[in-house]
Amino acid sequence: LIEKQIEMVAHSPLKRARQTSKGMLGCMTPDDRAETVKRVEELDLLREKTPSEWIPGGIQSLNDRMANFETWLGEQPESTFAIVGHSQYFKAMLKLDFKFGNCDVWEVKYDKNSEKTTGCTVEGKDYELPVGWSELKRLYTYEMPATVPTES
Repeated sequence: LIEKQIEMVAHSPLKRARQTSKGMLGCMTPDDRAETVKRVEELDLLREKTPSEWIPGGIQSLNDRMANFETWLGEQPESTFAIVGHSQYFKAMLKLDFKFGNCDVWEVKYDKNSEKTTGCTVEGKDYELPVGWSELKRLYTYEMPATVPTES
């Protein structure tokens, strides 16, 4: 948080995102946040794709949520955020052909005033990010332990 100078944390209200936000960033609610973070918000806009959004013709509500998220992001006074959400949401929003791994940390820049798409290369493959988004790069990959301890 300190190195990236994160000013605000926004996360999905779903349990896994709340737990990830708390575990990785020390932030879950406005009263439960890291000292360096000014604000924490739980956003319904960041929910995982709903069942109706998976069926043909249902994608418009997801597209609307993503557009509303971009509008919300552009209205915030802070400039550096940590956004905790779900891989299918980010895959759709950034028009990628892969999902982020669980607990992976990615950095991407958003400029609400941009009117152009921007290219980036991820693991040797070129992508064109949607208007406003640029400089996508992985910062951290979570490696699952070979064995998961069990309680006796």
